[in-house]
Amino acid sequence: MRNPFNSIVATLAAGLFAFAAPQAANAITLNFSSVTNAGITFNPVGDTFSFTDGDGGFDFAIGGGATGAANGLKGNLGGTFTIDGPIITSPGPFLGTIIEQSSVSSSSGTFSIVDASNQVFFANVSWIDIYTMGNPLSTQGGINAGGVLNLSGITYSGTNVDLLNLSLAPNGLGAITFQFQPGQFLSNLTAGTTPQATTYSGTVSSVPEGGSAMALLGLALIGIEIVRRKFTLA
Repeated sequence: MRNPFNSIVATLAAGLFAFAAPQAANAITLNFSSVTNAGITFNPVGDTFSFTDGDGGFDFAIGGGATGAANGLKGNLGGTFTIDGPIITSPGPFLGTIIEQSSVSSSSGTFSIVDASNQVFFANVSWIDIYTMGNPLSTQGGINAGGVLNLSGITYSGTNVDLLNLSLAPNGLGAITFQFQPGQFLSNLTAGTTPQATTYSGTVSSVPEGGSAMALLGLALIGIEIVRRKFTLA
């Protein structure tokens, strides 16, 4: 005889998927990099860093990701950010390399992208942490490498499909990478009085509520399966 609970499980699972999947489907990632004459500048006086404007008054351009509708759009990174924690040094993954990392505090940080109709995608941004890794010949660095949600207050009233999907989430995640040759560690970038600048690249991702929904979906289905087994054995 067919167990009626199997139909209940199937119905509940379908309902949960119908709720979670459309939200998760909107999760996107856009790649960006600094435009000509733009960069990230580290100022050892105050242990701060900021993003300098380049050609056309912009900081970066979108270079790929999602549907491609945002490719070529340009934007800006505003605010001043302070390397405010102790610099923690540890051995790097390769022989002769070291890692230096610290925390970052933000002051009026902003992230914006201008679409083809001059409508602006806007978010507040906080850069949570920073690290450098390498040797005296070359170092690579990362900002918010821990993947903490750091975009909030997201607004956008335009029609670009990628920016629309990026704006649907209440929060987002931005991360940046940079490189110095010769190498510059955090201890170098926060010492002396001479600013150091370099180019950068990064990603910005939406984090829709569907991400949480999918996690709850998994937990719910596990619970349903446990109940089903008890029902079957009863």
